[in-house]
Amino acid sequence: MRGHISQKQKKALQRRKVFVVISLVGVIAFAVGLGWLIRQPFLRIADISVRGNNVVDSNRLIESVRAMTQGMNMFVIPNDSILFYPEHTIIDAILGANPTLKSAELSISTDRTLTLSVSERTPMFYWCTSTEECYEVDTSGYVYRPRIIDTGLVTLYGWLDMTADIVGETYAPPFIYAIEQSIDFFKSEQITITDVRFADNADFDFVTDKDVIFKLDFTDSVDTTFNQLDIFINQNESFIETGDFEYVDARFGRKIFYTRKNDTTE
Repeated sequence: MRGHISQKQKKALQRRKVFVVISLVGVIAFAVGLGWLIRQPFLRIADISVRGNNVVDSNRLIESVRAMTQGMNMFVIPNDSILFYPEHTIIDAILGANPTLKSAELSISTDRTLTLSVSERTPMFYWCTSTEECYEVDTSGYVYRPRIIDTGLVTLYGWLDMTADIVGETYAPPFIYAIEQSIDFFKSEQITITDVRFADNADFDFVTDKDVIFKLDFTDSVDTTFNQLDIFINQNESFIETGDFEYVDARFGRKIFYTRKNDTTE
């Protein structure tokens, strides 16, 4: 008869109910046990350390990491668990708050110390539009902080829009690599460049510590320009060392023009 449940079916139903209850109890017991286990001191971060930094203050980084390892995740998992600490959240926050840092990673040691390993950006030059507003820029054109002290890096004038908040931005004009190459070239010639001034289009003035101005154009191959300059510098080394030249103009292909101070000779 329809609707009638046999004794055998009743027993099977009871067994399923018991299984469900036991499963629920098992899940709850496992969750409670896991929650208790991950809160034990031997699974919690005992200390925080920082390595790889020279400019950014260690205590400030440690306190930032410590603040993000407080509290609970989903009301159950402690943020200072050596197994479940919020790694990506910490790294993103650290890099976002410290543009001087190029990269960061976290690791846990056997003594439960959480170590923040960082690498800092290396400034290629200072970038300014005035002598009062200058910024440190790395080799990729990334502006990562205002200039705090002048440590003698080459200063580039021009391009930057000082009306905008430029810290944390990347400025990669097409000639930035050529500027870096040029600075390296002059170093190889034992010439110290102090300033690089953006003149117009692809024209740049490279100013030496003797106030000699080298005028370069990056429209064509820089290798051709360097070859011509190398010959000229070797032929006029003494004049360049003493600062007798006012300017050396290498913007016109294979011909170099120049003017000596207090003289109009070409």
